[in-house]
Amino acid sequence: YLKSEYLKAAERGYQGLIAGVTVEDNRLTLPSICIGTMVGDYDFYVLRPRETNDLHGMGAFIMMCEEMSRSVEQGEITGCTVAG
Repeated sequence: YLKSEYLKAAERGYQGLIAGVTVEDNRLTLPSICIGTMVGDYDFYVLRPRETNDLHGMGAFIMMCEEMSRSVEQGEITGCTVAG
């Protein structure tokens, strides 16, 4: 569920993430997932190592795709391409 004032930002974020996804041999690849964070300063946070398909991001990615799909189905977002 998203409030209507957040739908455009959600759509932009979704499209930005989808642009980085690749699919080869029916396998999705989600790059640049931070492998986890701990307490630290800004530089520590933004310089964290990143991995492909790390579980820290895959669950959130799946939840985002489900929510965007629902928003498109309910007509809350138009013009958004949701892979199905």
